[in-house]
Amino acid sequence: MYKFFLVLLLFGFLCNSSVLGQCPPSGGGTWGGGTITTYCTVTGDLHINGGSITIASGGSLTINGSFFNIGNGAFTVTGGGELEVTGSFTNGKNGDVQFLDGTISIGGDFVNSGQGTIASAGVVNIAGDFTSTSNQSITVSGGLAIGGTADVQGNTTIEILSGGVVKADSFSGTAPVTIANGGTIYVVNGIPDGTVTTNDNAMADTDCSNNCCGAQCTPVVGGSGGDALNETGNEALPVELLAFNVVLLDNEIEISWTSASELNNDFYEIERALTASSFETIAKIDGAGTSDELLKYTYRDYMRWDGIVYYRLKQTDCDGKFEYFKIKSIDASSLAQQRIKVFPNKAKSGTNIIVMGLPVSEDKVGLMFNDMSGKSSIYIELESTCGVRAFILPNIPDGIYLLVGELHGTIIRELLIVSNK
Repeated sequence: MYKFFLVLLLFGFLCNSSVLGQCPPSGGGTWGGGTITTYCTVTGDLHINGGSITIASGGSLTINGSFFNIGNGAFTVTGGGELEVTGSFTNGKNGDVQFLDGTISIGGDFVNSGQGTIASAGVVNIAGDFTSTSNQSITVSGGLAIGGTADVQGNTTIEILSGGVVKADSFSGTAPVTIANGGTIYVVNGIPDGTVTTNDNAMADTDCSNNCCGAQCTPVVGGSGGDALNETGNEALPVELLAFNVVLLDNEIEISWTSASELNNDFYEIERALTASSFETIAKIDGAGTSDELLKYTYRDYMRWDGIVYYRLKQTDCDGKFEYFKIKSIDASSLAQQRIKVFPNKAKSGTNIIVMGLPVSEDKVGLMFNDMSGKSSIYIELESTCGVRAFILPNIPDGIYLLVGELHGTIIRELLIVSNK
């Protein structure tokens, strides 16, 4: 009974989000803030009133509702963190929002009455309208994609830095847009006269009459063409890539990228290397063909690597032409040092055994349960409960047993003592 209580206690301990990292209340409401470094989900609206929320490396926050940053609240996404809000995002008058990098997806409108840096080096996808009131300063060096209208009022300024891309369905308001050399703005329904100014005469396209201004409006023969527009200025070719991220999670490396539009895109390939030159293909993922919707792709590498690992993304058109995107690297030393753990490691038949250290994203994970003589072997399929794997210890004799398995190239071995006394 005592050991069973410990198992239940551990389940409750692991299911408590405060153990895994700071998370808002799962039911929503008002939260004082904290740093999110794990997966968090909120069902309902979430408010922060004067506190501070940071989504850092490895952190992910999904809000199945709307988010309200009121009072003097601060909201930051950095280190490749991810934010998904199915509803709207409201940043109050004195609120501070900094989307420094990572991926931000807002299913409704984004209303900015406060201050902050938007899409400094990541990608912000807004399905609805983007509204910014007076006296705001918006700096973009990553991607800002707006499915509706960008309504920018008063003394608000928008500065698009080198490599930055702003894309919207329509644009209204009185705010000036300044584009540095290397920046781009594309408005599907046209850019209002007098809206855009440039601060560098070397820009590739200063004529906004084709709905686009900036460095990536005209295709460059032999160049990457990553966010380029074709000669009519109405379609992107071949892929308008807004983000390419590599993040170290608990048991794997996540490779993700987001495209704003695709034209005749056949497939992507993920390449991996242990040096910055010797790449090999580890995955091939179909493209969307031709699409003007925001698309997010994710792949997880479960191999264990000791040291720096390099990844790059290759995109191939239907006609066989291809391009490479920027190489990303990550230190995966901690993955090589990980091993599974079982609790309890001494138990009797019928006990619920918890196996920690395995990725919970797999549908099924199986282990062979061997006695030390190697004469008896039982296959065990682990179930996923509350983010961990578990199984019921079968009715077997006392002794020392070895759990053996393989998952994505990783050999799994762990001892378990069975004592029915």
